[in-house]
Amino acid sequence: MPLPVLVVLQWLHVLLGIFWFGTVLYADFVLVPVLQKLQPATQHEVTGPLGRRTLQVIIPVAIGVIVLGVARGLASGVFGELGSAYGLTWTASFVLGCVTLAWGVWVVTPAVNGLARLEPGPALTAALARVQALAIAELGLFLLILCLMVALRFGY
Repeated sequence: MPLPVLVVLQWLHVLLGIFWFGTVLYADFVLVPVLQKLQPATQHEVTGPLGRRTLQVIIPVAIGVIVLGVARGLASGVFGELGSAYGLTWTASFVLGCVTLAWGVWVVTPAVNGLARLEPGPALTAALARVQALAIAELGLFLLILCLMVALRFGY
């Protein structure tokens, strides 16, 4: 595979990965804490549209990260060396990326969508705290992926 193609695949993969990871960091440490301090009526007004827009953007970005990771692996020949340390680390990264996406789609997304159906009050506040806890768990998955990406960079 020509070097320019590898460079483009690598940097698109990295940029979308930063976007995905950064969104989770922003939500966990900036957005949700601010929302939790708003009045319940304001929380209700904001969480529905905000949640829908976030999901419209982040799911395609996450899929893009995974697809570009596979394309990058294909372009670099990793499929011919899946039994090597690098190939095993790449496979673990792929699986963990898919698990992280699945967590977002099947666990976090329903929790976020549920916010719009709740009336202002204690139930909405509790649901918002649950979304934050689920997003923190997702952050843990990202930290594992980050460790694997560093290992890949050094050939493991």
